[in-house]
Amino acid sequence: MRFVAVVLVALAVTPVASAALPNACTLISNTQVAPLIGGKVGTRIERGTSLYHTCTWTSVARGHYGVHSVLTVSVGAETKAQFVHGAEQIPGAHPVAGLGQVAFMQKGGRGSISAWDKGYAVQIFGSLVQVYPSRAKGVAKLAVAHL
Repeated sequence: MRFVAVVLVALAVTPVASAALPNACTLISNTQVAPLIGGKVGTRIERGTSLYHTCTWTSVARGHYGVHSVLTVSVGAETKAQFVHGAEQIPGAHPVAGLGQVAFMQKGGRGSISAWDKGYAVQIFGSLVQVYPSRAKGVAKLAVAHL
């Protein structure tokens, strides 16, 4: 009987939004991703659970050494307070206007843009995000608009 009570309590506190997470692969198209991976999309891999959904795009191989660029978009349900607290823990993160209700960009390291809107956090990171920050902001704006 205790087990049933624990399961019922766990279900009661599970966020309703997690059941209907947006599909990260449909927030932006392959064509919209191409400028951030330096060319044509080679692969698109979808992953996720009831807590988050991730889509990773990889460019076709370029050059003599077969170099690939990667862009990943993740989306998960969280409160605005959780999002802001998490973003404030990222070294080098600074606020960005015009992306959802709250957004941050991190330069250095892998570079990322994180935005929160409508109860969802969207994070975009990849090898060319810090090289092309204005393109990354444009892609982030499109992703947030499709939440």
